[in-house]
Parts: sequence; structure tokens; C-alpha cells
Amino acid sequence: MNYLAVSPGHRGHGHGGAFMAEAERLLVGIGCPKLNLQVRAGNEGVLAFYDALGYEPDHTVSLGKRLIAD
Repeated sequence: MNYLAVSPGHRGHGHGGAFMAEAERLLVGIGCPKLNLQVRAGNEGVLAFYDALGYEPDHTVSLGKRLIAD
């Protein structure tokens, strides 16, 4: 899961949780056993959001290389 975002004015209304619940439902429906997502280090609010949904650290390392700057 990359770059899931809810605009600031719509946060706290359950949109992100509803999106994740539907994504999980669809993935289970096709037999997907696991969902991985990425959160930028230090993004404590998003980490707390996913923690509340039952996600926990996977103890893996994600590597990337920017080819074009943000």
C-alpha cells in the first residue's frame, strides 16, 4: 500500500479506515494472505492510525531510490 492519504479536512471521519477495510475484504476475497504497507519514518499520526487497525511492524527494510525529486 503506497500513498494512501485523506485530505486534512476529511480526516477523522472514518474514510481511511473504510478504505482499508474494503481493500482488506477484496484481498481476502481473492486469497491474498497478507497486506504490506509503507509508512515514512517519523509519521507518528499515520503509524497510530494503522496500529489502531491492527497493523504492526514487520521488521523488514524497505529500500528505495528517487530517480526524480519530489
